[in-house]
Amino acid sequence: VFCEKPLTHEVYEARVVTEAAHKAGVVTQMGNQIHSHPFYRAAVKLVKDGAIGKVKEWHSWSGAIFTTPDKKFPAGTDPIPENVDWNLWCGTAPLIPYKDKEFHPFWWRRYRDYGGGAVGDFGCHIFDPVYSALGVVAPTSITAHAESYSEEVHPGWTIANYLFPGTEMTAYDTICASWRDGGLKPDKKLSPHFADDYEFPPSGSMLIGEEGTLVIPHVGKPQLHPVADFENYPIPEFEDRSHYHEFVNVCLGNGGTTGSNFDFAGPMAEAVLLANIANRLPGQALEWNAKRCKFTNNKDANKLLMRKYRDGFEVRGL
Repeated sequence: VFCEKPLTHEVYEARVVTEAAHKAGVVTQMGNQIHSHPFYRAAVKLVKDGAIGKVKEWHSWSGAIFTTPDKKFPAGTDPIPENVDWNLWCGTAPLIPYKDKEFHPFWWRRYRDYGGGAVGDFGCHIFDPVYSALGVVAPTSITAHAESYSEEVHPGWTIANYLFPGTEMTAYDTICASWRDGGLKPDKKLSPHFADDYEFPPSGSMLIGEEGTLVIPHVGKPQLHPVADFENYPIPEFEDRSHYHEFVNVCLGNGGTTGSNFDFAGPMAEAVLLANIANRLPGQALEWNAKRCKFTNNKDANKLLMRKYRDGFEVRGL
């Protein structure tokens, strides 16, 4: 089973899919293709090799913006193209009037019923090397703020603050993480390791360590700071690897396992999708119990873990 990121639309779906794949013992791969890219693999090795020491903070961001000015579904309707089965395209989501170029083939990402906004579109890419490097799994809490609130359209930006249990790669028993999208970036002053004229890449992650800071651009060569201290530090080099061919080779029984199998990618997708719940309850600290797959302090948040499927599109077991 090869499934595009972020694996599912809802948190509960990600949990069920992950458990089903594990039980069936099938080969799986999430389509966060950059997991296999030499740049991301180099960043993971730098952290695991201790280049920046134990990691104290983690910040991720995306320049993507998926919203509309009025935060509503578009008005009116257009003729449905002959090559589009609109009922099937809407699937489990509500059947709404077709509007040319508003949903199919790209801007469905803007709308809560159909896409995951910037969080869903980029979170599983940008969280990926950090998950791989630190070995984190599930957060224990999340609080978000957003540019706007709408049940129809994703906000222009989200800031989500997570708390994760620490690992052997972190400096403390817990690690704070943040997600920003809509073009927002972390404050450069959070790290003492940057030059005054340093500029963050449009999207990526920053890991602040005890001995330096690693910036992982979204599909870019990892950067070690302070630059002068790491001037002669070798950046690991890897051969390019096809994310798709890796999946096919494992399916053919050629040994090994896929790098972004659902045991790894499923929990990461859950964490990413939690931000799309938190940004509907802005400012509320949501306590997350991953084992039970529920929030322990907010009934309204628990109602958002799964969706009601449209008649005729119910999914057995969900």
